[in-house]
Amino acid sequence: MGRVKGHIEVQKTVILRAKSETAYREEIVKHIITTKQLYADTTEFYVLVFLENLELLNLKSDDLYSVVEKLTLITKQRPSPEIPLQINTVQDMRRSCIKTAFGIAKSWDSNYKKWELRRDKHEEKQAKKLAISEAKGQKYTPKKFTDKPPLPPRNYTNIHPTFYRGMYKEFDGSSIILKLWTGNRWVFMKQPINLEGRELPYGYEWGSPTLVLKDRLHLHVPVIKQVKSNGKLAQQALNPDGLTTCNVDLNLDGDIAVATILHSDVTGSVTEIATLFVKGNDTIQHRRKRELGLIAVASSKTNKGFGVKKIGDNSQRFEKIKNRDNYESHRISKRIADFAHQYGATVIVFECLTNLRPDRAKFSRRSNQKRAYWLSSKIRKRTKYKAFQSYGIITAQVSPKDTSRHCALCNGNEEEDSLVSRIEAQFSTDVARLFQIIMNKSLEKVDYSTGAPNYICSDTVEHRGNADLNAARNIGLRFFARYYQKPRLKVEKQGLLATQAARKAFGMVAV
Repeated sequence: MGRVKGHIEVQKTVILRAKSETAYREEIVKHIITTKQLYADTTEFYVLVFLENLELLNLKSDDLYSVVEKLTLITKQRPSPEIPLQINTVQDMRRSCIKTAFGIAKSWDSNYKKWELRRDKHEEKQAKKLAISEAKGQKYTPKKFTDKPPLPPRNYTNIHPTFYRGMYKEFDGSSIILKLWTGNRWVFMKQPINLEGRELPYGYEWGSPTLVLKDRLHLHVPVIKQVKSNGKLAQQALNPDGLTTCNVDLNLDGDIAVATILHSDVTGSVTEIATLFVKGNDTIQHRRKRELGLIAVASSKTNKGFGVKKIGDNSQRFEKIKNRDNYESHRISKRIADFAHQYGATVIVFECLTNLRPDRAKFSRRSNQKRAYWLSSKIRKRTKYKAFQSYGIITAQVSPKDTSRHCALCNGNEEEDSLVSRIEAQFSTDVARLFQIIMNKSLEKVDYSTGAPNYICSDTVEHRGNADLNAARNIGLRFFARYYQKPRLKVEKQGLLATQAARKAFGMVAV
């Protein structure tokens, strides 16, 4: 299947299993093991070719096969190539091995260069410290760089063969006929292997299967779909119709995710189309903390401590926490991706929160916070994957600095933007005015309680509401500021957006 111009090729993997009642299973497995060993030997040969000729790693994919085969393949025109391949392989199997070996060698080369960079930085740092010590007349012994360089794989027997088009036939998801190495020749098996598993998703086509031999034979088959590309972000920003984004604020309490769909025209006038509140964070935190508390009690009684691998009674509890967090990350990320697609967003924007660290506290609190950060990270990563693979939507990140401390409705990207108070209670207009007067007379001007669910603008009392939604709007405005000058959020009375009118204008239905 070739790539269509103006489209993105997205794929996911479907796992098919050979039916266990296959009568001829032992004969086929015998030939698969032989083929797998031949594949491993050929891949190892080509990895060595790439490692001895590192300039080959700069080849483009269009030139890879022709250049490498010219270097290794024995033909009538080239009876004595520079590095002759002495293994009997057919073209499709050989090219699959070349592609696999290219990836292995390129990965090693990349890791080795990173190791060299770390070594050079370490030596430079130690040299500076030595020079400073000598200038002060002090004695200093430079520390040695102890990180060992990465090594290429030594064992290739665990590599699973990928079958290109000429290595199989009559594949429809329910059965397949493989071309295998019997020990002296390549032949198609006389009988098909019957398969069971997930059906081909709508709109996808089968790719080249990979054979995985475990308790029984598995086929890991990529399924491919062409999704229309929205173009690069800079090109989308120049579109006369403007740019639509889904902006997400992830939290450790309250609503686990709050998303808003914002549309900006080329003048920087921003309209909110829809909002999404994903609840359930308190339940997740409570269940996780309860399990961690039980783990802490059990570990203290059995003197296992927390520096060793958890086995026995605690392993099931750790597995329970892991499975629940995994499930929630998949559920929430899919909901965000579907929400963005429903309202025509071409970009999903998150805060860049890679440097978050848990507070110092007792084990259950610290571990709970650590796993909450892990869940937040998984939601971002899986949203990025699901949105792109399913709808061709790309993901971006912005700085999280002060996204919760400024009022988005007062144009949060400008220097003179208004600070907000974060409070637990929801105030009426009269009470909010009184609160604002009190705050303006105080030294702090605002009352900011981290994690509080509501906010009030320090300048405009009508600008109040959900604090997480305000943060999500600021995330969107900060992203728009990359492409438009001073993006402004259109508002109405009570600080609410004309969402219903915007939905009608875009031909959308309210959630």
